Amino acid sequence: MIRALEMLRDKDTAIVRGGMEELLAYCNSSTTGGDSEIQAIGHILKQKAGAEVSIEFAFIAATTAAADSTGDLCLYNPMLSPLDADGLSCAAMLLMMTANRVTHAILALQQARGLLKVLKQMHTIVINPEESSTLQAAGLERLQKEVLTQSDNLAVTLAMRRDYTVTSGPGLFEIDPRFLLFEFCHGLLLRPSQVQLVTKLLAEMEAGHSVCHQMI
Repeated sequence: MIRALEMLRDKDTAIVRGGMEELLAYCNSSTTGGDSEIQAIGHILKQKAGAEVSIEFAFIAATTAAADSTGDLCLYNPMLSPLDADGLSCAAMLLMMTANRVTHAILALQQARGLLKVLKQMHTIVINPEESSTLQAAGLERLQKEVLTQSDNLAVTLAMRRDYTVTSGPGLFEIDPRFLLFEFCHGLLLRPSQVQLVTKLLAEMEAGHSVCHQMI
């Protein structure tokens, strides 16, 4: 399992790095044709001179949760069509999800290695006849509790899913990009209870109701 998690982490890391480079290259490009060729060349020269901004991935990620993500991208690169901007937003969200999975794989790796360490300690105590039976029993009992706790934590981590996804068809899912952006910025996956709480608070707010929830 540890090897599989390492391979997943490395594969996703390569995808994110390469994908971000390609995404930014396309997002900042001015490839066009016809009468717009002069404007495209002018846009490139302005970028080189600092008169026009070069779009960074952080900006693209932020626009995924904006009301008008397409308009925001086209505003900073007029050479992009609305269809291009939509495609860039979708690609950015896929990269954000992959980056989150890298972080989650690293967490699972840490937990798996910690569990393996405890199991090795248990094995050492069992095969070591020099210690008294009392010390062995106490040590094994403590380690057994650690194994149960750490294995439960690892199982929860491996089974976690994005609870804000909604199935919209065979193999198709819809997501709330605001939750995704939060996860991407903080390097974590939201728990179902957290998603449910935020959804409830937003629904109450939209309905015009006063609501308060105490965090414990």
